[in-house]
Amino acid sequence: MSTILIGFCASRADCGKTTLLLKIVAELRARNIKVGVIKHGQHLHIDPSKDSSRYAAAGAQAAFFIAPQGWILESRPEKEMALEEAAALLSGVSGCEVVLAEGYKNAAIDKIAVYRSAISLELPCESGELIAAVGDVPLAVDLPQYRFEDIGLICDLILSRRPAKEKDSPGEI
Repeated sequence: MSTILIGFCASRADCGKTTLLLKIVAELRARNIKVGVIKHGQHLHIDPSKDSSRYAAAGAQAAFFIAPQGWILESRPEKEMALEEAAALLSGVSGCEVVLAEGYKNAAIDKIAVYRSAISLELPCESGELIAAVGDVPLAVDLPQYRFEDIGLICDLILSRRPAKEKDSPGEI
């Protein structure tokens, strides 16, 4: 089974990407879809008082924290991991069927633009690079458009990106 990778991007901060993604994750999980999320940022938020950070400060390239509830991998690679590598990692270790990427507006993947009229009506990239837009007012663009509350429809769109062969397979959505 191939993993669906969809990016959510905006022209400006505070347009509601994280809030939207939280709702999409919950809806996909309610449909029994395994979901992973990758968030791109400019700064790594690591607690320097935690043991994993102390190992990294001592020179460890990576540190794994494992507990009955889950695990966390903290890595300090020499270069940033590519989005496709991160999606493959999530799919491989957690069996994610869908990976949602917040940010990555320049990545060559299917993307959904998120906008809020009070902040900016500008799309984060050319409309030809987008599969849809989510916002609070309609835009004059030739794209499927959704409101923030259209979570079920947005999830339907995401799941429609699965190759046709997989959609028709027994046991598959």
